Amino acid sequence: MSQNLQLLGWGIVGTPKGRQQVDDGVNKQSKVSFELSQEFGSCLPSPNQSSNDVLYCLSSKALDKYWQLGLAEYHSIFEQGQTRAGTYFGAYINVINATFGEDNLDKLFAKVRSLSIFQYTRFIDANSRSYKESINGKSIPPQEAELTIIADSLQPLPPNVLKASPKETLFIFCQTEQVVETLKHILTTRLYYQYKQIFFSDSEFISSQMKKKKIDFMSSNELMGLRISVPLYEQRLINEITEKKQVMSELQKTKQNQEIHIKQEVNNRVEEYKQKSQQEIQSYSQRAEQAVQEQKRLAEQLQSAEFLAKLGHTIVNAVANNAEALGKANLAQFADRELEKKVADMQISINMLPAKLAQQQRPAEVSYSTVESNDSGIYRIFTFIFAGTSILFLLMAIWGFFFNDPSKEEIKKSQEYQQLEKQKSESDKEKTKLEEKLNKLEKVEKENETLNKFKQEICQDKKVRDHKSCKEN
Repeated sequence: MSQNLQLLGWGIVGTPKGRQQVDDGVNKQSKVSFELSQEFGSCLPSPNQSSNDVLYCLSSKALDKYWQLGLAEYHSIFEQGQTRAGTYFGAYINVINATFGEDNLDKLFAKVRSLSIFQYTRFIDANSRSYKESINGKSIPPQEAELTIIADSLQPLPPNVLKASPKETLFIFCQTEQVVETLKHILTTRLYYQYKQIFFSDSEFISSQMKKKKIDFMSSNELMGLRISVPLYEQRLINEITEKKQVMSELQKTKQNQEIHIKQEVNNRVEEYKQKSQQEIQSYSQRAEQAVQEQKRLAEQLQSAEFLAKLGHTIVNAVANNAEALGKANLAQFADRELEKKVADMQISINMLPAKLAQQQRPAEVSYSTVESNDSGIYRIFTFIFAGTSILFLLMAIWGFFFNDPSKEEIKKSQEYQQLEKQKSESDKEKTKLEEKLNKLEKVEKENETLNKFKQEICQDKKVRDHKSCKEN
C-alpha cells in the first residue's frame, strides 16, 4: 500500500435534507467542505430533464499549514420530499500538499464517478430521482486499494510563486470528451493558484447558466492556447519580474536625480547664504566702525559744546552777580577811539570765526545724513557761543563805560542773555540726538548678534553641517 495514501481524502456530498457530507481518509483529521453553493447549484438542469449533465470543480484552499487541492463532481437531484431546484449529489477526492499526476487523471475521474454511483445506488430513489434517506453518519466502504494508483502518481506541490490573492471563480466550457484534457491543462498552467474554485463542464445548459454569473469565463480552446513555451504562472512571473525591474530602475533613476537636485539646491543655497552673510557682515562691520568713529567725534564735540555753554552761562551769572561792582569800576580807559577800535577788532574776529571753524572740519564722514546735518549745527553752536561771549564782553565794557548799574533781572531780560539760553537749549537738543545715534549703534550690534545666531542654527542642519562655511565657524 502506498505511503501517499495518507495525503488523500475522499467522500460523498449532497442535499438529502440540507447540505451533508461524509468524509474519509485525511479529511477525517482536516475538515474540508465540498458543498456546492446555491448560486452555482442553480446552474444544474432539473433532475427531470437529464441525468447526464455533470458539473466538475477543482478547488484549492489554504488550511493552516496545509494546502489542499480537490476534484469534485455534482449531479442534479431532488431533496427528500422536495421538488425545488438547485439540489444535488456528488463525490470528491482531494490531496494535501501535493498535486494530482497528469498521467493518471482518467483514473482520478473514474474513482470520483464510482463514489457518486455508490451514493446514488444506496441513498437515492431512481424512479423519483430524489433522496430517500440522509447520508449523515453513514460510512463509505474501504477505498485504499482502489486509490493506490492515484496515490502513487501524486506530484510535489509547486511553490506559489505569484504570492497574490487568488480570484474567486473561473468557469471553462469543454468540448465533448475534453474533460480530462481540460483538467490536465488546469494543472499544467497552475490556474489553481489564481482561482479558489475552477468549474468546468461539457454541458451546454450549464455553460449558458454560468455565463449569467459574475465570474471569469473561457473555453477549453482558450485554455489550450495558454500553454505556450512555459506554464502560464511562469510567464506571468516573468512579466511581473520584468515590470518590477523596470519600475525599480525608474525609481532608482528618479531617486538619483532627486538626490543630485537636492544636493545642488543645498549647495546653491549655502553659497548664496554665505555670500549674503559675508556682505552683510562686512556692511555691518563698516557701519559699526564708522559709528564708533562718529561716536568719538560727536562725544568730543558734545564735550566742547557743553564746556562752552557752561562757560557762557557762568559769565552771565558772574555779570548778574557783580553788576554793582562793575558799575562802579573805572572803565574810562575804554572810551573814545581806543574803545571803538577794540569793538571793531572784536567784530572782525566774530565775523571770521565761522570760516576758521569750517577749516577744522574732519575729513572722515559717516554715511548717515543725520550726522552731516549735525556737523553744521555744532559749528553754529560754536559760532553762537563765541559770538555771544564776545558780545557779552563788549556789552560789559560799554555798560561799565556809561556807568550803568543794571539789576539782575534786567540782565536776564537782555537779548544777549536770552540768546545764550537759546544756544544752551539747542546744545541740549544736539545731545539728545547724539544719544539716539548711540541707541542706533547698539541696535546694529544686536543685529550682528542675531545674524551670528541664525547662521549657527543653519549649520546645525545635517544637510549643511559639513559645508565649508559652517566648518569655518
